Amino acid sequence: MGFRPGQREAIEALLRERALLLVEPTGGGKSLVYQLPAMQLPGTALVVSPLMSLMHDQVAALEARGVRATFLASTLEPGELRARMAAAARRGLHRRYGFGSFGQFAREWLGLGERKAQALLRLERAGHACPPLRQAWRTGRLSWVRAHVLVPLLLLDEAEPHGAAWVARARRVSVRRLEDEIDHAIATGELAPPPLDPLAEPQTGARPTVPGRTALFWISAPRDVARLFRATLASVQRHLERSRGVPVSESEASGDLSIGR
Repeated sequence: MGFRPGQREAIEALLRERALLLVEPTGGGKSLVYQLPAMQLPGTALVVSPLMSLMHDQVAALEARGVRATFLASTLEPGELRARMAAAARRGLHRRYGFGSFGQFAREWLGLGERKAQALLRLERAGHACPPLRQAWRTGRLSWVRAHVLVPLLLLDEAEPHGAAWVARARRVSVRRLEDEIDHAIATGELAPPPLDPLAEPQTGARPTVPGRTALFWISAPRDVARLFRATLASVQRHLERSRGVPVSESEASGDLSIGR
């Protein structure tokens, strides 16, 4: 099979000059013009295309021929996108195109905010350290929010033996309570999660309603002080649950904390 008109000249010019501006109609054979030089030249070729289905088909065809290729697009499942972004970051793809961080590269080329890109990479690292987290997240058994609450603790080397237990607990308690327990574990160094009652119903409400509540109060404090207060409150909450043998809400725990001052 020979070249289409203009393909050979374009490929030779690109290999010789390392730069080329080519305007071709649909179906003119542009793909071969960048694919063939990409396999001959050193480094990584970056292709920007608005046609997501075309990217999928071309990557599949290249992989079938033994060429290492991938694509990033907003249509990918979050777990798959995270894994591909992590692979690109490990290979230093952003530095090859003049970006100081992968977050900047993701913002300019992938349309992702820097914070979201960094969050995806942190979640991928935590998933590598804790396979149960990666499996639960990729299969949809653990939400994005709950997975991210677990990340600061699961990135600690000392927390490795407790990873599976934390993932199981994250699926059964509220996000607010999970945050409190993670803060407490990190602040105190007690990295094992509280025992999980297998007969208890999963807690779905972040703030259970407590009959007879008489007052609310707000405080303004630095972030570190607020985190310490929440960790202390979580500790009181667990102590009350152990002593009473029943679930205890945050407001009940805060009332007990006030009485104990």
